[in-house]
Amino acid sequence: MITFTPEQEQFRKAVARFVDAEVVPAAEAIDERAEFPTKLFKRIGELGYLGLRYPEAYGAPAPTW
Repeated sequence: MITFTPEQEQFRKAVARFVDAEVVPAAEAIDERAEFPTKLFKRIGELGYLGLRYPEAYGAPAPTW
């Protein structure tokens, strides 16, 4: 069994909330159009999920979770 640190668990829950609230309701329509909506991509960036590999010192956004 995988055990997460408290910070990892907090992040996991934040991503799950985002997916449930913003991806799941639109998923079928997105799949039918075979697209990745710009609005959704921008939202992922606003949440700080696009720069996860890079430390804040190198320009990654601060996490919002």
